[in-house]
Amino acid sequence: MYAVAWCDKRISISKIIDNIIENVPELRQAVAPSPRDLTVFINASKPKIINLHYDGEHKESDFLNQLTYQPRIVHTVHGSGPSIFAEISDKIVCVDEYGLMNNDPAKSVLIENSVDVDDIPKHKPNNGGVCCALRFSSDQMQPHVLDLFAGLSARTYIYGFDDGLSFDPVHNARIVELANNYDNVDCLPYCNYLEWQMTRHSFFAYYLHNSNPNRSYGLVALEAIALGMPVVALRKRQPGQQYLIHGYNGFIADTDEEFTKYCAALLDDKSLYISVCDNSAIHAASIKNCMPGRYRALYESLL
Repeated sequence: MYAVAWCDKRISISKIIDNIIENVPELRQAVAPSPRDLTVFINASKPKIINLHYDGEHKESDFLNQLTYQPRIVHTVHGSGPSIFAEISDKIVCVDEYGLMNNDPAKSVLIENSVDVDDIPKHKPNNGGVCCALRFSSDQMQPHVLDLFAGLSARTYIYGFDDGLSFDPVHNARIVELANNYDNVDCLPYCNYLEWQMTRHSFFAYYLHNSNPNRSYGLVALEAIALGMPVVALRKRQPGQQYLIHGYNGFIADTDEEFTKYCAALLDDKSLYISVCDNSAIHAASIKNCMPGRYRALYESLL
């Protein structure tokens, strides 16, 4: 028996879990919403495998000290650092090679994130402006991000100003207030089904303040690419399944100046935009949703 407890809000981790349970039939019948008392739920259902996704200490992991039986423990490390559950984990899942380098090789396995967008209409060329999505937290959003997009010739829609995503309501409110000074920048809440909404925009711009080049692209960027959207992004050393190919289905920038240059080119050069859109549609058809099958194999190896 498998049991999965997950949250309803479609942030990155819940999207990963959603993808697994949708594509691994054994899990689909045993999904439960996040219970009020996780300890009671786990001890009553006794799942054979518990897959943790915490990158830091969290009160919701207190149940681990109160279990009345011994499950197999899997910890998915979404960053590039060492697992905080290394001592108790049977397996450590790393989403990129840097995480693999920083964890016990005897326990660790590489499973890159992938996305499930099969039921979502694919992108078509349009004049819907630029789409961007990020947390309005100090590590991802600063005033100069607004300045970058304000200089473009089209409107930019930045999703993600929710207090719950920013972790800092004061910083969040400050950014939103600053955005009111720009006529062509709209700050919007992170809608539950952003992957349906973002294809209405011309292309996706993946820009994070202090973007870590050692991290792979975030799920929202992978979704945009898998939906056939052109993407302009800051360089990452691990593209993952070659999601973004410079000059083909989008552009990879090394500086802020290059980033805005590539965005402006897609907005101002119609023939270039149509060509990149055509390439993006072809490339999207080649991307495989590999993650669920690899998790299935991992779980089966532990049973």
